Amino acid sequence: MPSCFAACPAVIPALPVGDTLKRAAGGVVSATVDRADLWRAQTPQGF
Repeated sequence: MPSCFAACPAVIPALPVGDTLKRAAGGVVSATVDRADLWRAQTPQGF
């Protein structure tokens, strides 16, 4: 078991989002989403 489990109630592996994301409404693209704070969650998670 990784040592970080002892100090954290839960952990999750994640990677920064690299794809371009778009916001759309009614089928019309209205904006590009800022990826600065977005992460792709992976498995397994530990609780």
